[in-house]
Amino acid sequence: MGMTLPTLDRYPHGANLIIDGQPTILLGGQVHNSSTSCEESIIATFEKANKLNYNFVIGSISWLQFEPIEGQFDFALLESQIHIAQEQNLKLVLIWFGAYKNAGSTYAPSWVRNNKDRFARAVSKQQQDSGRPSQGNAVLSVFSENLKLADMTAFQQLLRHLADFDKNHTVVMVQVENEAGLLGSSRDYSQPAEDAWTSQVPAGLLSSLEQALLPADQVVRDTWASAGSLKAGTWSEVFGDSWQAHEIFMAWHFATYIEALAKAGKAEKALPMYANAWLGPQAGQDQAGQWPSGGPSQNVIAIYKLAAPSLDFVSPDIYVETAVEQMAIYGRSDNALFIPESRHNTGNLFWSLANHAAVGYAVFGGEDGRVGNQLSEAYAVLGQADQVIATAQKAGTIRPILLEDAQLETAVNFGNMTVKASNSRAKLKRFVEFAGLDLEIRDFQAISELEDLAVKIPSNSDSRPFALIIQESPTEFLLLGKGVNLDFEMPGSTVEIDNVEEGYFSDNVWVPRRNLNGDERLNFLPLNTIGCAKVRVLIFAESA
Repeated sequence: MGMTLPTLDRYPHGANLIIDGQPTILLGGQVHNSSTSCEESIIATFEKANKLNYNFVIGSISWLQFEPIEGQFDFALLESQIHIAQEQNLKLVLIWFGAYKNAGSTYAPSWVRNNKDRFARAVSKQQQDSGRPSQGNAVLSVFSENLKLADMTAFQQLLRHLADFDKNHTVVMVQVENEAGLLGSSRDYSQPAEDAWTSQVPAGLLSSLEQALLPADQVVRDTWASAGSLKAGTWSEVFGDSWQAHEIFMAWHFATYIEALAKAGKAEKALPMYANAWLGPQAGQDQAGQWPSGGPSQNVIAIYKLAAPSLDFVSPDIYVETAVEQMAIYGRSDNALFIPESRHNTGNLFWSLANHAAVGYAVFGGEDGRVGNQLSEAYAVLGQADQVIATAQKAGTIRPILLEDAQLETAVNFGNMTVKASNSRAKLKRFVEFAGLDLEIRDFQAISELEDLAVKIPSNSDSRPFALIIQESPTEFLLLGKGVNLDFEMPGSTVEIDNVEEGYFSDNVWVPRRNLNGDERLNFLPLNTIGCAKVRVLIFAESA
């Protein structure tokens, strides 16, 4: 194993994750929240991850178990995850389930949750109006300086032990908190929060707004402008008193809280770090508080960039059908895309890698996958070509293909070369009909990607044709995926397909297999399984 600290190699449209000195793409899953709470479960889930062709697993460390008594730290589960990941040839991303997990505080230790005087609780608008305390799950206030210090101290101990214990850097990234924010209210109304609300907006935030906002940061821009674009004042004076203003206020304070942890942790071991987002707005959730107010939602990505510079990126947890649109929101020029939670959806994986130069992709409930499913097949193919893909991401020589079921073709460009990608099955059926052949073509049968579980997020194998295309030279193209065929056009030239070679990658080295010609060129890639092909073209200048 290597001894080089994992880093991010940034470029204008993204970043490569460098592991052991090589650009690497993380392909795997996040195991269930409790799967890393005992060694027996760690063994079972990490072994399953290996069988599913993952090259990494997202596990978690619970503050509740890590520091059950204040000042006494238990490293056993951390060390078990590292040891077992090494045995299964997996890299590891750790989630710190500290004070915030899915906008709750149930992973905070009892000694924190049991001391309301020292660690203030968040108060919703409804609780403030009714005068009744919260019931059920604890929600700690992000405005508690005591909480931030205690959480930061524990996180610092975690990274300090990683620096001492994990010399081979099995742990390659760390997620700070989990889907932070406040549910049920657009802002916190506890006394510490009220004190912050009536205080002056930090001058550093206001001085940065005009220069830092991207066109996508419309909510922050419009909220500030509607209150007069003031350069000084309290939060309500500068942003108003709408739910949008509340979300900006909460985002600044959650981001500065997370920044304190990330900065302290990186001082011990400077691993890449990120925060993840419960998406908002989304269907049925149209204002902050319906999603965690203060988390890195699409409305306040810019606030996180300003308040938490120690975070390398913010990441979306994508379970919605509009995955492609969400990737575009988070795959910004100032934010590398990493997807820590998603459904088992292979086409979306390919899109993330080729259209947004994603550094990694993880499904949630990673151990729920059915061995031999489509995603594990994709991970096996892509994992052997990860350096090839990452190099193309940085060079900008990779394009995505994702055809909806009824869509016959689409086009992508490499300079003045247009590559038309078509639905191979549809193209083959047309050829058979035209030629009058008696030939049966089996349609793709979508089946569950998951084991037969009592509770699961429905995820079927992807029937859509999908692929990524890499231009290796002006006349050579690499194609990875399923059900896609290619044609080429160039203005002022005739482009002919010269050679099609199927093959596969082994440790990023191309291994050629059959040479495809004749009617077998109707499907460069397999119709129902995932494969690879290299295509070479001839270019002739058209005569005047």
